[in-house]
Amino acid sequence: RSLFTGAPIRPLPKFPQRFGVVPSPPGAVFRDILSVLRRRAPGVEVLINPVRVQGGGAALEIANALRELSAPNDAWKPLDVIVLARGGGSIEDLWEFNEEIVARAISESPIPVVSAIGHEVDFTIADFVADLRAPTPSAAAELIVPDANDLRRRVDTLGTGLARTLRDFLAYRRTRFSVPPARALGRAAGTPVVPQGAPRTARPVRPVKVAAPTKRRAAAVNATSTSQPA
Repeated sequence: RSLFTGAPIRPLPKFPQRFGVVPSPPGAVFRDILSVLRRRAPGVEVLINPVRVQGGGAALEIANALRELSAPNDAWKPLDVIVLARGGGSIEDLWEFNEEIVARAISESPIPVVSAIGHEVDFTIADFVADLRAPTPSAAAELIVPDANDLRRRVDTLGTGLARTLRDFLAYRRTRFSVPPARALGRAAGTPVVPQGAPRTARPVRPVKVAAPTKRRAAAVNATSTSQPA
């Protein structure tokens, strides 16, 4: 009834800061999650709400714990994601996560819910209603938080590339402003300048000087024209 279809999947944050965990009373499951979080993202905050995960009334406790973590509360800041975790067991041991009350609590949560119940081969209804299914509780922590060491290496690589690009740009600008333009060099040497817009193969045209006729040459020309018969 609209638990598996129609409900949009709530996207998980890329860099969650506050975790809510609904496990069995603190044991191996919770220690595995904390171990992964300390290694990958030591700065995250974890809020635990332990419940019984097996036996009569356990399904109601799980549903109430999910609602308590997802509802606004003055005692803690809003959470980014909630992890529903339990260790492996038989189908009877995991049956509380097949109850409708648990499935509806997951579906109605305004905060993304990650199901980490049992081992990789174990499946429950809670896995299909949750926004993300993890094969194990420790794998849930690895899927949710990015590795801080990988992020640092990525930032260092980007910083090195940015510094190299800036050095190359500054070197290019210094070279450009330290070499005088070709037009200025041509004027300083007294060579003619190629007209603006002329093709690259065109050569500068030097002006041709025409000598003015002397008086003696002009008199000889006049005498020759006078001595000819009409």
